[in-house]
Amino acid sequence: MKYLSTLAFGVAASLFAGQGAQAADVFINDQPGVVEPVLAPIEPVSPWSFELGTRYWYSTGQTSWNHTAGGSLLGDPTSILDYDDLESHSAELFGQIEHASGVFVKGYAGVGTVADGNFRDQDFFTGQLEFSDTYSEVDDGDLYYASADLGYFFVEGPSAENPRGPAFRLGAFVGYHYWNEEVPAYGARCNADDVGGLFCGAPGTTAVPFSTNVITNDAEWNSLRVGIMGEASITPRLHLSGEVAYIPYASLDNKDSHHLRTGLGSVPNIVMDGEGDGWMLESVLSYDVSDRFNVGVGGRYWRLDADGDIRFGPDFSPTLELNDFKSERFGVFLQASVKFP
Repeated sequence: MKYLSTLAFGVAASLFAGQGAQAADVFINDQPGVVEPVLAPIEPVSPWSFELGTRYWYSTGQTSWNHTAGGSLLGDPTSILDYDDLESHSAELFGQIEHASGVFVKGYAGVGTVADGNFRDQDFFTGQLEFSDTYSEVDDGDLYYASADLGYFFVEGPSAENPRGPAFRLGAFVGYHYWNEEVPAYGARCNADDVGGLFCGAPGTTAVPFSTNVITNDAEWNSLRVGIMGEASITPRLHLSGEVAYIPYASLDNKDSHHLRTGLGSVPNIVMDGEGDGWMLESVLSYDVSDRFNVGVGGRYWRLDADGDIRFGPDFSPTLELNDFKSERFGVFLQASVKFP
């Protein structure tokens, strides 16, 4: 009886202390009347955390350049081409993996359509006498982009109001960025020029119907990024983050297809390549709906500039000077993401 009462008391005490702990939490020693509690193992906390989400990005952009053909009759620049108001809608996936040491990997990838815009093509004789100036409409283009960065948070500030994480932190990163836009333009309407419409027609004349694809431009950038990013907790649930990235090196591969200029051969019949630099900016205001799910709104700006060479078909010779090739894109986005743990 003494052994049974001791055993019952030990089990009851263990159940009360552990509030229903598993039987494995209590071990009866071989010695009569001796009860030894054994603590359950504590699950280790992972040093890794990650975030995965989606975005809708509404943006507008511009692609422009000029080139010099040379010779005594043509201007410098000879032609100026400007794709403007390139309205785009895109969807993307983004994510970030972090280690407790401060190391992180982040990136995104997106695809979209260039739904609207316009194209202006100007040509000059020597002395910059404009002999042609046309307007075309952009429709149904494509946008592709991706980015991957490796970085380290080197400053962190704790907060009593936000014990789950730092109130602010600052990090640096280096990475790669890909950006491709394929933009078709339709029709040609004559603008006023310096020769009274001698080559195109009177201002307002539709030289080519707007149902006809006259030109398609395909600009591809591959870039190296170096930047700084920061995050701050405004409240325990409201956060502001941002990054500034300098592009010390950007490689341009541009293909221009003049569909109606049969003398240039098969498309793409004008090719360009160049090197340059640029900037990328981004900022996000996010709100934690729960410990794992958050939503946000943000803004983004990209600009890349390059100089290089341009070659015309059909034999793509000689090599001419490509000047001031510029691509810009900026807009606002909505996002939602989940965080683990």
